[in-house]
Formats: sequence, C-alpha cells, structure tokens
Amino acid sequence: MANLERRSVLENTVKLAVVAPLLDLSGLFLPPFYISTEDSIEIEAET
Repeated sequence: MANLERRSVLENTVKLAVVAPLLDLSGLFLPPFYISTEDSIEIEAET
C-alpha cells in the first residue's frame, strides 16, 4: 500500500515542499523552520 493511500498529504505541506528549496536558493530561508499543518476534520451530512 502506497503512503498516499494510508495518509493524505495536505495542501500546505505540498506548497512547503515546492517553495522551501526556492527560498533556500534565494537566501530567504531562515532555519529553524518547522512544518506545521492544519488538523483534518470529517464532515457528514445528515438526511
């Protein structure tokens, strides 16, 4: 089973994976930098 099937990747994590190397190359990446994402919630509709 692939990792993405077990746990989805949140949008902000994907953005960070793309933007962080660009920030590092431009000298704007200031460590320490910690990944923090929003909590997932489930919404159910009652009929």
